[in-house]
Amino acid sequence: MTNPPPDFDPDESITFAPIRDEDVAPTPAAGDPSDPNDLADDPVFTTESVKPRRGGRVVAALLLGLGVLLGGLYYAAGVYAGDKVPPGTTVRGVGIGGLRPAAAEAKLTDELGAKVHTQLKVSIDDRESSLDPTRAGLTLDAPGTVVAAGGVKSWAPARLWSYFTGGGAVDPAVHVDDAAFTATLSELSKGIADQPVDGGITFKPTKDSVEAVRTEPETGQGVDPEHAKARLVKAFLTPGPVELNTIELEPTITKAAVDQAMTEFAEPALSGPVTLMLGKAPVVVKPRAYTRAITMVAQDQKLVPKLDTARLLKAMKPAMRGIGDTPEDARIVIRNGKPVVIPAKVGVTFEKAALTQNFLDLVVAPDGQRTKKFKVANSQPEFTTADAK
Repeated sequence: MTNPPPDFDPDESITFAPIRDEDVAPTPAAGDPSDPNDLADDPVFTTESVKPRRGGRVVAALLLGLGVLLGGLYYAAGVYAGDKVPPGTTVRGVGIGGLRPAAAEAKLTDELGAKVHTQLKVSIDDRESSLDPTRAGLTLDAPGTVVAAGGVKSWAPARLWSYFTGGGAVDPAVHVDDAAFTATLSELSKGIADQPVDGGITFKPTKDSVEAVRTEPETGQGVDPEHAKARLVKAFLTPGPVELNTIELEPTITKAAVDQAMTEFAEPALSGPVTLMLGKAPVVVKPRAYTRAITMVAQDQKLVPKLDTARLLKAMKPAMRGIGDTPEDARIVIRNGKPVVIPAKVGVTFEKAALTQNFLDLVVAPDGQRTKKFKVANSQPEFTTADAK
C-alpha cells in the first residue's frame, strides 16, 4: 500500500471541480465500428466461426466413396467387354457380336469365303458388265474387319459405350491388289472407254523435200479409277449393281507440247542442209535424207527427237561419193565398147558416237552454223583415179 505524502491532512476537506458535458466523451451508437465493445459484426468473434466444420469432411468422404465405386464399375465393365465384338454386330449378314477376335475372324472366313468369287455387276454409262472380285484383286481382310467392328481391347470410353449399347451392320475391310485392280479395270473399260490420242510429229517426204506433219491431240473418256475403287470396295460381297463414273482422259502429249516441239526442233531441222567435214572432205546432207533417221518420241510429257545412227549413215551414203569405210582402188570397165574409169574411194573412219552426240544439235543450228568438223582417219587407195586415167 502506498503511504500518503507527509503534508497530507485527512481532516482537511477536498474540493472537486464540477464536470462539464464537453468533458464527457459521447456514447457510440449501436453498430458504430469505433465502439471497441461492439463485437457483434466482427467475423473473428462470431459464434459460428468457432463451431467445428464437420459438413465439409462428410462431403469429401462421400465424393471419395462415389469415385471409388464408379472406378470399380468402369474397371469391371472394361474387364467384361475385353476384346469381344459388340453384341449385335453383323458383316454382310454374318453375326459376329460377342465373339472374341480369333473366333470372329474364323466365322467371317468360313461364311464369307465362298462369296468372294461371286460376280459383281457393274454399270458404266448405262452399259452393264460384271467382274470377278478376286481377279480384280479384292480380298476379304478378316482381321481388319474385326478391328473395325470394335473387336479390340481398349479402355477408351467410346469403345466401352459402343460395346454396351450394341453394334450394327459393318462393311468388311478389303485388301486391294493395285496391279490386279488396274488390269481388270482396263479390261472392263474396253469397248466402253475411248483412249486419248497423244499429239505427235512425223516427217513425211514430198516430191522434192520433206514436211513436218502434226497429229493433234484428242481427249478420251474412261472409268474414273479412284471412284471405281471406292465404289467396288464399298460393294464388296454384294451382288451389285455398282454404277461407275466416267471422266475425261487427257492426252499425255498436249497441243502445247506439239507446238513447242515444232518451234524448237521440227521447223529448224527442215530449214536447210547440214555439212559434215570428215577431215577435208565435206559431206552435205539434206533434210529429206536425214529426217528418215529421226523420229519424235514422247518423253516426260514432251516430244523429243530420237536419232537412229545406222539409218543416218545409210541415208548419208549418196552424199559420200568418193568416201568409204575402207579405201577402194579405181577400176576400168568396158561399157558399150569403150573403157570407163570407176573412181577410187578414200577410206575414212570416224567415231560414230561423235556423230550421234552432235547431229541433233547441228540440224537445229541457225544458218552459218550448220557445219560440223569430225576427226577422221584416212587411208588412200593403192590405185587412184588419176592412175586409172
